[in-house]
Amino acid sequence: MAKEFYEAIIASGGFAGETYDLSGTLNADIISASLAGADGTLTINAPLSLTLDTDIVASRALTLTPAEQDGRIFFLKATTVGLGGNVLTVTPSSTINGNATLAISTASEYLLVHRTGGAWDAFALATASAAQIYREDLASGLWAAGTGNEITILQTGAAGAGQGGPHALAIAGSYLVQVYSQTDDELKDMGIEVDGTTGNVTLTKTGLAPTDDLHFVMVGD
Repeated sequence: MAKEFYEAIIASGGFAGETYDLSGTLNADIISASLAGADGTLTINAPLSLTLDTDIVASRALTLTPAEQDGRIFFLKATTVGLGGNVLTVTPSSTINGNATLAISTASEYLLVHRTGGAWDAFALATASAAQIYREDLASGLWAAGTGNEITILQTGAAGAGQGGPHALAIAGSYLVQVYSQTDDELKDMGIEVDGTTGNVTLTKTGLAPTDDLHFVMVGD
């Protein structure tokens, strides 16, 4: 699993957990143009899960530049129907897997990770079931409910004071994690600690207002 390459990844724009078809009906808040009719550029609000399900008719380019926040991640799935025998060229501002672009010509699934400065990694996923996603809204009151300035997402068991979950993903020493503020619509960089024995994930509050409600997302097996 690609998640084994990371300790923690902070990401998301339009979090919502939605899956958006890049070649479907245009949502200008996510992409500049539907890939069914033209090349498109992602916006900062693009959701975590992106697909290419509607025939793009001709080869298209997908530009990632506005979504290049450090640690940003996307799941990108291109289907046979969506490609329609054409090529989707994914274009960063710098590199992707060390190259100028990533060309997708067959049905594929990728985990795209922006490292820094326009440099992306693209990890090919075998199947959609290769990863599981857990999402939870965390109210600001959880910070004070348990251990000061910490929220622990349990792997199993009933959540108590200052806790969330259970996420029920397989216990691992690393997960992909993103935290998104409901208060100011921004990604949040905070301490993230994973207990490799229990699978519990602890968030440490840094730079957050007392009223910050959060969206929490993690990816594992």
